[in-house]
Amino acid sequence: DLPSMIDIIDAAIHDQGLVGKEAGVIAQVCLSILRGTYYNSSKEERRYLRKLSRTYVLLFMLKNEPRVVEYFRNMTSNFNLYVGADLIVRALSEQMLPKDDQMTKNALKLLKASGSKVVLTEKTLDEVWYHFRSTHYEFVNNYQEIQHFMTATLASQIDRILIRAFFYAKIERSSKRKEPYGWSNFIGQFLTVSDIAKPSARDELREYLVNEFGFEFENEATLISGIDPAHLDELTASIQKVRNKNGRDDTSEEILCRNAATMVLRVYQRRKEGGERSGGNPYGFKTWWLTQQTRVQSATGYIRA
Repeated sequence: DLPSMIDIIDAAIHDQGLVGKEAGVIAQVCLSILRGTYYNSSKEERRYLRKLSRTYVLLFMLKNEPRVVEYFRNMTSNFNLYVGADLIVRALSEQMLPKDDQMTKNALKLLKASGSKVVLTEKTLDEVWYHFRSTHYEFVNNYQEIQHFMTATLASQIDRILIRAFFYAKIERSSKRKEPYGWSNFIGQFLTVSDIAKPSARDELREYLVNEFGFEFENEATLISGIDPAHLDELTASIQKVRNKNGRDDTSEEILCRNAATMVLRVYQRRKEGGERSGGNPYGFKTWWLTQQTRVQSATGYIRA
């Protein structure tokens, strides 16, 4: 689990020996500056962040073998990329940011423009749709009546990324005295809010994602073809153990773990179908699952393409 930005700021303040009220004020100022840098950046800030990114890539290449560089140069137009629900939700949360600051959204579009195949599976679509529904009901039940009292500091503590993004956009618009911005305006960019629990909303969301990102849609029948049900059950159980998620009902957790297991096995199945081989180079495959669910790797180490 990666630390949050607030955790990093708190650690830096602690290293400086700052405490009490002064530490609290500095933390809020730092957070405000960083939020502006990432979500409302200037040309100079974007130039600085690009240089940081290139420096990281350079160090990564130097640390690994030279064949990695040649591999990426030759393969950029030949990837099969299954995009995870977590990255899709993050991309949609950037909807109200300036276009140059929509980092996840721009990255997905660049992958498509470079010639890679970006794939949206039926199970991933269902996960994103479920996330929208649960987020909507959480907003209605917990935030709708207090939304006019929300501040950026309070919004930063909200764990639902879409709700947090909505309040940031709402506060930003209010500070510039733009017309009021409501939750239905935000969610309505992707699907009909009043029909959010109906299959028609799922279809709307699918059409939006396919048109916006150029996803190739893969239905469930194609997704599970060639996957051994017993192997799927085994991997699902293993992922449940390593994820160890608290605060979620058992049924939902099992569904998410089974979806993750299905995605992993689909990637290996497609590698097998395409005769992909790493040849000793771990970057030699063309089929990947783009996700931040890195914890599942603890349960998949024994699988071979």
